[in-house]
Amino acid sequence: LRRLDDSAPEPLPVHDPPPRTLSGRSATPTAAVTTPGEGAGDDPGPAGTGPQAPPPPAPAGARTAVTHGEGWSEQEDEELRDGLDLGLDAETIAEQLEKPVDAVEARIAALGLTVSEDQESFSFE
Repeated sequence: LRRLDDSAPEPLPVHDPPPRTLSGRSATPTAAVTTPGEGAGDDPGPAGTGPQAPPPPAPAGARTAVTHGEGWSEQEDEELRDGLDLGLDAETIAEQLEKPVDAVEARIAALGLTVSEDQESFSFE
């Protein structure tokens, strides 16, 4: 095995931190404090804020939407569309998806889907 320090680049110098007060704040005025790699034109913003990190990405989840307090997955949306294509009414679809009728009707409206007159009276019973 080769030693890592034989192939590693030279270490970078570490800048001494600015002097601190008893409260832990920098005793050097903010304009005089620089961060390694920070250019002369970079504006760190008000004292203590520094550059802002971008917001974290949304976690990948199965739920794509919440309508009337009910979470909807892509699969449930597809089942809703398929049910409407088959001519099922909202009550029957709600029963199949085990969701309240109000939530199914709200999701139909949110997706811009329509229920025809003959669908409103059709069911498997």
